Amino acid sequence: MNATQPDHYISTEPSPDETSSQFTFDPTNGDFLVDVVTAVSTVAGVEPTELSPPLAEVVDPDALAAVVQSGGYGTQVTFRLDEYVVSVTGDGLIDVYTV
Repeated sequence: MNATQPDHYISTEPSPDETSSQFTFDPTNGDFLVDVVTAVSTVAGVEPTELSPPLAEVVDPDALAAVVQSGGYGTQVTFRLDEYVVSVTGDGLIDVYTV
């Protein structure tokens, strides 16, 4: 483990052997968080309301929206949601990796 990483550090970088699905969204749309939940629930094979844990328990939805919408091209936020690593970019891509 890198000396600068805390003991509880969990890498969210997907490895080449992980399965991924890619989705697109309009980053200027204020409701794009629905697209994030829909993308993960699609990969998980569940209804968006059945996603566990809910997105809001893993990442602050307002902060995610603020970063993605203000960052533009080159901005990427990556987080882990249960057995999935989710990357959301400022240019409208959602990658969902099964880990």
